[in-house]
Parts: sequence; structure tokens; C-alpha cells
Amino acid sequence: MAASLHDWINRIKNQPLPAMAYTVQSISALMARSSTTHADYQRIVARDPGFSLSIFRHLETLPRPPREPISTIVHAVALAGTAPLEAGINQLPVIRNHANDGGKQGLLACYSCAVHAAMYLSHWGAIRKDPNTDELMLAALLRDCGEMTLWSEAPEQMAAFALRIERGLSRENAALAVFGFTLDQLSLGLAEVWKLPALIAESLAPDSAFRVRPLGVMLACELARSSAADWGSGQTMELIDLVAEYCRQRPDLTAASVHSLSAETARQLQGLDLPLSATTLLQLHPGSAKAPQHTAEQAKFTAASLTCSTPDVGNGDALPVVRLSGSPLQIQLTRTMQQLRDNAGLERAMFAMLTPDRKMLRAKFIIGAEQEAAIKTFQVSLEKRHLFKLLMAKSQSFWLNTDNRKKYLPAIPQYLHNTLNIEGFFISSLFIGDKPIGILYADANDTIKLNNRSFTFFKQLVLQLSTALAGDRKAQAVG
Repeated sequence: MAASLHDWINRIKNQPLPAMAYTVQSISALMARSSTTHADYQRIVARDPGFSLSIFRHLETLPRPPREPISTIVHAVALAGTAPLEAGINQLPVIRNHANDGGKQGLLACYSCAVHAAMYLSHWGAIRKDPNTDELMLAALLRDCGEMTLWSEAPEQMAAFALRIERGLSRENAALAVFGFTLDQLSLGLAEVWKLPALIAESLAPDSAFRVRPLGVMLACELARSSAADWGSGQTMELIDLVAEYCRQRPDLTAASVHSLSAETARQLQGLDLPLSATTLLQLHPGSAKAPQHTAEQAKFTAASLTCSTPDVGNGDALPVVRLSGSPLQIQLTRTMQQLRDNAGLERAMFAMLTPDRKMLRAKFIIGAEQEAAIKTFQVSLEKRHLFKLLMAKSQSFWLNTDNRKKYLPAIPQYLHNTLNIEGFFISSLFIGDKPIGILYADANDTIKLNNRSFTFFKQLVLQLSTALAGDRKAQAVG
């Protein structure tokens, strides 16, 4: 082991990885219940590398550490009880809100890749009838523990590492230039020091590529990283071909499956401030000079994921019926809402969907809201004339502010005054073509962030969203 590698391991081996705020809140809520199972804890913890790592590191602090190999979160909690969960809640540093500095952004990107890899590998393991898919998931989640720890403890050096990659160096050469060792070498060293499950160390050894389970971990992590950077790159396409061989599938079916998994992962990561690779799928277009061999199939799959039909709703008018889960609508909404937070400084955003009978709007997708926020229960009947009924009449946007609040507050049903931020908000009707599907709402605790510039940006995003959804509908009709 090189001296520099040894020094770095000694420097960072005792440092915890931060947990996600949503994980801490969710685990606390689960622990307050009387009927929570170990599987319930795993469903939450398995989306958070920092919290997952803390559970396994806690095992080594026990007076009598386990002698048998522990390779899943369920097994760890069953063995150690709730003590590691309580320690995680009370002792781990927490990443709160949306991270703005480069180190936290790098850490969140690394966490996101790990969670995507775990989701991918769980699905592939089921296809291959692997006897322990939970073990595969955990290995994919924690394989890059070295990179995660460096983003947390040495962000300046990792920024230099990322800059070298941008300039064309490989990950290995960039790490050697900055640290004198590769990130895989660091992850392997930490995995041994922390006594993490054996499959993690196996997946970091190059000769393990000839063994099925470590190869699956390698492929999942590499695909998650490559697709996060560019779904249309040659590297991503080559990885999809390798995954097709691994799953014994045709490459086009594998590409569609991976895209579907990315959309499902985006749905499951609601509440977490993690980048979503599914949002970049919509940047792929047939005929693009950048798009390689699978792009046409990808575009066909993406368009087909949004089901817009025109059923009879009783009065002769056609209403688009949209499946939200895993569809381009949700992916587009995720991207739009994140842009509202990142570029306009808005804090909460909500999409409320029109019910099939067009008599009510109900909240379907929300980001930035607290766990028990009243906005999560938003629904409003359209039987009476008020602001929301007017919004459904045509495509339009509205800004409630200090100057017009006295005039327009009576147009908002009284029971919604505790649900929405009546000090100020932006709201717009959302149409696909000439048919309304719902509203997009955004606000901020500090109403100074609601200004002419942010309102203009809000309206532009709504227009882009409506245009993109109309294009998806046309693509489906043509297909």
C-alpha cells in the first residue's frame, strides 16, 4: 500500500459520511411507530449511502462484534437492534436543503449515482434470479465509499480531480495526478478498515470482472456514473450492451428497461435533494448527430411512457389522461421544479392534477415541503367560481403579491388560506395542447424572492413544460 494512500485512509477513516435530512426525518417517524419492521427501515436507509454506512460501522463498535458476515441492512438491524438507527439520527452530520457549495454538490452527485446503481442492480439481480438481491443493492450503494468520503472531507482536492476529468483525463489518471492513488484503491482500503460486506471489496478488484456478482456491481456503478453525465455517449451505450449480455436480453429491451428504472428511481427519490439522471433522458432526440445506435428506441420508449388519450368524460370534450408515475410528465416536472429552486430561489413547488371528471384539482407532486405540510393535502373543487376555476379556462399565469392581495384573496377559497402561502405565490395553469391537465404552484418563505425576474422565469418554464408535453403527445400520435 502506497504511503500516501495509507496516510489518507488514516486521515479520513474515523470521519462519518453525512446523512440526508429526509432519511433522518423518516427513520425518526418509523421508530415512533409500534409496528415498524426491519424491511421498513431498509426501504428508507437503502436510499442514503451515508446512513447505510453508519449502520455497518456501528457494528464494529459493539462489545461483541458479529462473527458471521453481515451483508444486508435488514440483517444488520436484526442483529444490532435500533441502536445504530438511533446513533445515526443523533450523531450523523446532515445535508440540509439544497447544497450550493461544490463539495456538497459533488457528494450529492456521488450519492445519486450510488442509489441509481443500487436500483439498477436490484432489478438485474431479480432477472438473473440472484438469491440475495439486497446484498447486491448494498454493495452498489457503498462501493464508491472512498469517493464519497473525499467529497465530504477534501472538497478542494476533489474539485481539482473533477476539473482534470473535464479537461479529458480518465478518472484513474485524474485521481493519480491529485492524490497519487485511484479512488478504487481508496474505497478498497476503507472497505477493509470498516469491515464492509465482502462483495464490496470483490467488486473493486479488477480480476472480479470474471465473476457474476462482482461484475454486476461494477456494471451498475459505471452505468449510473456514465448516464448521469450523458445518456447519449458511446460509453453509456457500450455499458448498456454489456448489461444486456449480463441480463441475457436484447440491447434495445435493456435500454428501455434502464430508462424505466431511471424514471422509477426519480419517483422513489422524492423528498431527497439528489440529482436525477432521468431528467436528462428528454434531451435525447432521434436524428441528433450526437445520438448513437439506441437513440431511436430510447425516444420511442420515452414518448410511449406518456399516455395521453381522449376518453368520453360525459360532455363531449376530450381530456388528456396522464399516467404520472415514471412518465415524461413527472420527469419534466421534476426538472422544472428543480430549476425553480436552483435558478429562481423558490422553495416549494406543487403540481396539482385535474381529476378525470374535471371537477377537482388534487396535489400529485410536491417538492420542498416539510413532511407534515398542509400543502400535501391540497385539493379544490371546481364547482364554484374562484381563482382555480378561472385558471382552468385558459393557459395563464398569476402572481399573488402585496399590491393585489387585497383584491384577489377573496378569490381563493378560505379553507386554502392555511394550505397555500397567502403572503405571495406564483401559479399557472398547465395545458397539453388546448386541454388543461392541472396547475403549477410555487412559493417561498421570503416573499422578496417573488419578484418580476423570478415571475418571468416561472412563466418561461411553464411555457417550456407545456411545449415539451405537447411534443410528447404528438410523438405518441405519430408513433
